[in-house]
Amino acid sequence: KSTKDPGTTFSNVAHAISEFLGNKRLFLNDECDQCNGKVINRLEGSLVSYLGPLCTLLSVRGKKGFRSHSESGVLATVTSPGQVVLQITSDKVQQSDKDGGLTMKFAMKGGNVVMQDIYKLLAKFALSVLSTEEFCKGDFKNTCRWISSCGYLDAGLPLVASCVGKRRSSINPRVCVYRRKSAVKGARIPEYLCELEIVATRYLFEIPLIHKSAVLDTAEKWKSFLEEVGIFGGSDVYSFFDFSNDSNIFSRISRTVAKHDSIRI
Repeated sequence: KSTKDPGTTFSNVAHAISEFLGNKRLFLNDECDQCNGKVINRLEGSLVSYLGPLCTLLSVRGKKGFRSHSESGVLATVTSPGQVVLQITSDKVQQSDKDGGLTMKFAMKGGNVVMQDIYKLLAKFALSVLSTEEFCKGDFKNTCRWISSCGYLDAGLPLVASCVGKRRSSINPRVCVYRRKSAVKGARIPEYLCELEIVATRYLFEIPLIHKSAVLDTAEKWKSFLEEVGIFGGSDVYSFFDFSNDSNIFSRISRTVAKHDSIRI
């Protein structure tokens, strides 16, 4: 948030949420070029691999316009906002006439993903929108070191909750950070919680305070929290994921659609 290093520059445009996710409105005036470049570029690679194919299918407009994606014999191209055309480019795509309509099944792989890098980037999004005063109230020193470092935590990260968002993907991403007002007996509520809506998906996650134990580290605790708080909807619509993995995996999404039809969101 601030620096005493005279060599630090602030010349580049910094987005609070990555532009490839459709963010055209949320900008930062106090993020240095090193954080906006070196750190963000390293972490963004995993998020691009994780959500890139979905950005194409949902026609999310990024920095260079709409993304196209070619994978497993299918070319996905955005022809206009909200409309994606899928073209078969290989006879290996599974097709069938089930239920009276010609359909095709295909999978799209985004590439290498380090899930803990995604959690780092989500936490960075959350911290970026805090005011300087609010940022200084929280004890985020170790969290910032974890985000900017190339190292990973072996364990102890909270789970991430997600569900289908209620907002259209063409609308800019939305982020909101909640701070607990006072200590709660039994630590049922985290000190800081972020609600993030990107690519038609809502993510809820606890901003990790590395020196303190996670509050929402099991699905049972998440469900209890959601039912107690009540403002995020019922726990039955959420899935809970462990983003603490620090090894490379491959992202993959599968779809079954009608041949020659467009995907309309």
